[in-house]
Amino acid sequence: MQRRFIIAAITASSVIVTLLLGNVRFFQLVHLKAGDLHFLLRGKRKTSNVVLITMDQKTLEVFTDLKMFWHPYYAEAIRAVAEGGAKVLGLDVAFGLPVTKWEPNNDRILAEAVGSTAATMPVICTYLVGMNTTQQGQVPVNMIAAALNLSAYGNLTSDPDDFIRDQELVEKPGPDGQFSCGLAFRVAEKFRGVDATVEKGQLMWAGRAIPAIQPRTITINYAGPPGTFPRI
Repeated sequence: MQRRFIIAAITASSVIVTLLLGNVRFFQLVHLKAGDLHFLLRGKRKTSNVVLITMDQKTLEVFTDLKMFWHPYYAEAIRAVAEGGAKVLGLDVAFGLPVTKWEPNNDRILAEAVGSTAATMPVICTYLVGMNTTQQGQVPVNMIAAALNLSAYGNLTSDPDDFIRDQELVEKPGPDGQFSCGLAFRVAEKFRGVDATVEKGQLMWAGRAIPAIQPRTITINYAGPPGTFPRI
């Protein structure tokens, strides 16, 4: 009897110590880095169907305008991508206020590009949670994206060391059951042509439950280091 009590006490102590260590920042970071090591040891994976259009130093040297007024360049890229046969484009640039005061045609040019390609290549437009919703709502491209159900929030889910390992796919559904999607997930929905649903608290997509590490959040299955996906 005494032996069983000692074993139970040791087991309980081990559990308590483990829980306490889990709340210590050092051990949290060690756990996170162990997950990173898994992807490093697994190695790079082949990718397909994803191409990135990015801004690099060469871009900034060619286009010397303030990035706040790059609407015509985004519009040109949208039309080029559509002509290239893409199924969907995720525009991860948020527009917080109209620029008509300074560039009278820019807002219209971008909104027209998003509207004109919607039938063949939907453009998912980003909005930022926490920004002035009134000003965001007055931006023409945001208005047309909302009307076409092509809006998604662009907030990232970061860990204590400011790395991005997990991602919230959708916001918590409201009382009416409606919810907003994150940018990457909304792009995936449009690519597959299937919208997700929440059933009994479980996020469902194409008839299957999405394996979440916490409600509506998944671990990112990293394919490899920077440069893994082809980019323009």
